[in-house]
Amino acid sequence: MSNRGRPRKSDSGRTKKRILDSAEELFARHGFQKVSLRSITSEAGVNVALINYYFGNKVGLLDAVLERRAAPINDHRNRLLDACAERAKVTGRLDAGEIIEAYTLPLLRSDTADASNRKMQHMIGLAYSDSSLETGRAIHRIFRDVARRFIAMLREACPELSAQEFHWRLVCVFGGITYLLAEPGRVRRLVGPEFDASDKSAAIACAMPFLAAGMSAPPAPTGSKRSAKPRRKGTRRVTKTPAEHASKPTARTGSPA
Repeated sequence: MSNRGRPRKSDSGRTKKRILDSAEELFARHGFQKVSLRSITSEAGVNVALINYYFGNKVGLLDAVLERRAAPINDHRNRLLDACAERAKVTGRLDAGEIIEAYTLPLLRSDTADASNRKMQHMIGLAYSDSSLETGRAIHRIFRDVARRFIAMLREACPELSAQEFHWRLVCVFGGITYLLAEPGRVRRLVGPEFDASDKSAAIACAMPFLAAGMSAPPAPTGSKRSAKPRRKGTRRVTKTPAEHASKPTARTGSPA
């Protein structure tokens, strides 16, 4: 370390990695908002000046932590989305289930045997569900391009959905992915210890068909039935017999067969 508190060039890479590893560990365990710079410096064995020197501030450190793990995940996602686009040239249409898998599997399968990747999965899950402005901006910036590509391809795969219905189904897809990553233990507490939220293989096998089926389902009914007119006070409801119903011809609704 020099007299100014800056590391020698030979130590710079190791020091920076130690800070990133410590921040990743704490962010994954507690979330961005609950981790202080003091706790990171204590974990890494450095002073606050070094974090400012390398990363500018705590938000810059969060960006660096996410970017370190997100880059290979996004590269993998883009390769799988490329494959979806190539298959669509043969089949004539993009497949919603394949697109959802292409976006989700690289994150869920990012070498889960590696403890650092498991921490990254949990940290990204916490970041998605964190209401802080800083975390939201970091996630948006780092995953923005591939997320926009995913949404555009998924929209093309579901042309029959209205914009509103596509939006709400997309909310459900992102919500499912977030919960798979950050599962806080609520389901385990509700259903019992036999549920293992850490089993990502089981999550993939069960959740991917579920998300694909939800996005690919036919559009929801538009509510063609008219609401019943309110009865005036003091009048009785007249219940017709099945024979009386059968004797009255049904009106044509104009709905497709």
